[in-house]
Amino acid sequence: MQRIRNIAAGLMLTAFAGCDTAVAAGMSPDPTGLWFDPGESGWGLSLVQSGDTIFALLLVYDEQGRPTWYVASDVTTDGPAGLDPGAMGYAGVLYRTSGPWFGGAFDPQSVSTTAVGMIRMQYAPDSQGHTLALSYAVNGVTTAKQIEAQVQPHSSANGPVEPSQQH
Repeated sequence: MQRIRNIAAGLMLTAFAGCDTAVAAGMSPDPTGLWFDPGESGWGLSLVQSGDTIFALLLVYDEQGRPTWYVASDVTTDGPAGLDPGAMGYAGVLYRTSGPWFGGAFDPQSVSTTAVGMIRMQYAPDSQGHTLALSYAVNGVTTAKQIEAQVQPHSSANGPVEPSQQH
């Protein structure tokens, strides 16, 4: 019984001690999914949120038009953002990765990451979580875009289902 009281007292102290401390939380609503600019096909951003950390995969083209991807594995809040003082911004380091060809033997020694820039995002003002203000810099070139969640139409055996036919 004493052990239960000690645990309960410890939980209460922890709860009260946290009252003055801001607890980091992830983006709300959860941004997990694919994001893109409907007017610019061929590139996109994939986000996966786990707790207060976001993993970002940026799928773009390089200077020669070759498909290129960048990853940011530790995107976290960097405080209130300029577009909307009530919104939190999230930022992290972007890395270019390389490794062995997928059709050959895997060689862990050939996997490498190189920091190439930063990524920053926040929900656009008045978008109710439907639009992200995205900016990223790679090798000194900065890009800023407004992007939206890519919603996949549901399909059935008879083909895609229009939104008005979904239940």
